[in-house]
Amino acid sequence: MERREFFKKGLLASIYGLALAAVSYPAIVFITFRRSSKIEVVFEPQDQGPDIRYKEGVYLLKNGDELKAVSARCTHLGCLVNYNPISRRFECPCHGSVYDATGKRIAGPASKDLLAVPLNRSPDGTITVTIEIQA
Repeated sequence: MERREFFKKGLLASIYGLALAAVSYPAIVFITFRRSSKIEVVFEPQDQGPDIRYKEGVYLLKNGDELKAVSARCTHLGCLVNYNPISRRFECPCHGSVYDATGKRIAGPASKDLLAVPLNRSPDGTITVTIEIQA
């Protein structure tokens, strides 16, 4: 192959590569787009128990007077975790991640604790939690 032909093929390959990237970029963005929305979960005073309560993707953890809300989504791949009252742990049914009763990671493929969610307490005792959902 002569030098001139080599450069001609290299230039042509570069142009084809750029054209392919320009055409495929919108399709890739469309496929990978994730819409997120925020929902409010309200725990009325009668919904607040002495231990752990679940409602619409949020666990409300009560330890004495301390309140904490955590997302029910596993930090590994987003499966919903279940609370086991016997072992007092959150367990992911998909891949076996385990969290303690405060949401701290104990074992499994997950590398982070359950996501803490900010909560607001009104004077009448109602607790409102705003959580972001990825769809």
